[in-house]
Amino acid sequence: MTIRIVSFGYGHGPAPTADLVFDLRALLRNPFKDRQLKHLTGLDAAVYEHVRDTPGAERLAFNAVATARGLAEDTSADVTIAWGCTGGRHRSVGLARLSHELLLAVGDEAAIEHRDVDQDLLPAGVHNRTEPEPETIRYTADVVAMTPDGDVLLIERGWPPHEGAWALPGGHVDRGETAIEAAARELAEETGVHVPASDLREIGVFDRPDRDPRGRYVTAAYLAVVPVGTPIAAGDDARTARWWPASSLPPLAFDHADILNLAASTPEPVNSTDMFMVDLDGGRGGPLPDDIA
Repeated sequence: MTIRIVSFGYGHGPAPTADLVFDLRALLRNPFKDRQLKHLTGLDAAVYEHVRDTPGAERLAFNAVATARGLAEDTSADVTIAWGCTGGRHRSVGLARLSHELLLAVGDEAAIEHRDVDQDLLPAGVHNRTEPEPETIRYTADVVAMTPDGDVLLIERGWPPHEGAWALPGGHVDRGETAIEAAARELAEETGVHVPASDLREIGVFDRPDRDPRGRYVTAAYLAVVPVGTPIAAGDDARTARWWPASSLPPLAFDHADILNLAASTPEPVNSTDMFMVDLDGGRGGPLPDDIA
């Protein structure tokens, strides 16, 4: 088994594929800001000593090596450690060298690579780290399923956040899906109501940054109008599913009350005679008979 060590700079590309990735940009003092060290690299003794003497550097290297050795022993597989700094010339090279030396000292087989050590220096402003890390945004879809007389289909959430609260059917958009396809799928999985994606009408996109306690979630909301008496069956993440009169809805999770308010104020209300019959098999018939509308 071999432990492979790679140093790199985030300013020259994403982190390499590795089992353990350490971002040194915020933790360790930067030799780049020392005029005597700026144009050297971690391969030079002065920079290497500077990095090693930084508080926390040796402990970090020791713990990284111990973790990598444990992984290699437990999995019987090669393990890669990646050390990253801004330019890939100073801190990451120093920690890569230090961890490599620690491994060799105990007789382990180790390989080392310095991906960006020969790259040109990056501009000074890049090293300030004044910009926040890129935000991860997750994409979801929600459905307002209603009957012509105003009943709204809600689910009781079976998982955090808002476990036990009532909410609109919905969930994550899967890889390769459009939002409207995800909306139709989530409605079927959580309530047993099958509506073709082509029959859903877009309500809007809801992206308030604080709408979900898990982080940044952006949802596309859709309207589905289904016949009175459409059977329902809770499934997937839903603990229960129930039709509620629009006039007496319970408190709703997330910003689902806002979604419902916008759905109710749509400028072109759906006429029940324009609806299609929907069944649990996803089939559809002609327009609703007058005595049902």
